[in-house]
Parts: sequence; structure tokens; C-alpha cells
Amino acid sequence: MTYVFDLQIVGPQFQIGGFIGFEEQIPDLNTRANLSSVYAEGTRKLGSDEVPKTFKLSKARDSLPASFMVQDGLYIVQKPFRDLIEQLDPGLHQFFPIEVRHRNGTPHDPPCYAINVTETRDSIVDDQSTVDKFVTDPENTDKRIVYFKKDITIDPSKLTNIHLWREVRYPKSLLMSDELRDALKETGLRMPRCFKAKNLRAAI
Repeated sequence: MTYVFDLQIVGPQFQIGGFIGFEEQIPDLNTRANLSSVYAEGTRKLGSDEVPKTFKLSKARDSLPASFMVQDGLYIVQKPFRDLIEQLDPGLHQFFPIEVRHRNGTPHDPPCYAINVTETRDSIVDDQSTVDKFVTDPENTDKRIVYFKKDITIDPSKLTNIHLWREVRYPKSLLMSDELRDALKETGLRMPRCFKAKNLRAAI
């Protein structure tokens, strides 16, 4: 089975706060804006100098999910989740150490990493899923998942040798295999918000 990450910017999957020192690291506003698209969509590989080094939470948190999104579409994973991803998808994804600080300034433990997922697949079955187009431009084929419907059908034949990926026609999506999800549950970390996709039934 496949699980779809809920990437709405509400709820525990989105943590409010701000980067520290990033404007000094990358002073140009247009450059930072362009990087935001890369963070959110995984359109290319990143250099370590293009990723923030520190993120401070605005609200007090007793715990954080194993993975969560922050400003500018940057996605962060805690180290045990990072280790599982690297174990199952060795060398496929980029990880950059980022210090996540709680509101009182103390670093979060376990350590955290920004992740850049550039691997894509084309497994969503549009006519059996609740999805929308981003724009009315007929030449733009990008779509978005209607997360609150929790209605996505996957063609498993399109998924081989991958445990974490984006859908090529859904640039802001993130999905994971049941093997990765089951392994993550064993870590005891808070699970990220996600829902189970349905498998396309083979024709009889």
C-alpha cells in the first residue's frame, strides 16, 4: 500500500516559526523566492549553501512529528526518520542538517534534517482520485491533491524500487510506501499526518 502525506498548511504537519540567519546567508529576495519553489516541489538538487541552517519554532511544543513542513515549503525530518529513509532509499534523497530550536531557544532532540525529494513517479490514477488542476490553463497538466477528501488511487505497477517520492504531475505531493511507514511506527516518534491510498484493481 501507499500513504499520502497531508501537506496542508494547517495542523501539526505545518510548524510555525522562522529561519534564523537565512536572509544574511542569501540576501537576494528573488533567490530565496526561487528556492522556495525548489523546497516545495523538489525540482532540482540543492547545494548545502542554499538551505537554512536554523529554524526556531514560534509556539511551545511538547513533541514534534517525525516529519513536518515549515515556511517556504521546506520539509524537515527527525534523525530516526532520516535514517530509515536512507536505509530503504539509499542515496536517492538529499539531507541537510538544520537545527530546530524550541521557542525557549533549546535545540530539539533528536537532531533534524531538511530533506529534498527529487525522485518522481507517475502512479496516481486521476479518474479514480479526487484531484484538481492548479490553473485553468489547458496546457498546464499539473494537478493538486484534495487532501481533505482522502481519495487517491495508485497504480502499484508504476512503483518499483522506491519508498519516498513525489508524483510527477503533482509537484507539491509527497508519498511513501507501507514498508517505510511501518518502520517509522516502530521508532515511537509521532507519525506525520497521512492517509492510505487505494490500489488500482487489476482488470478481470
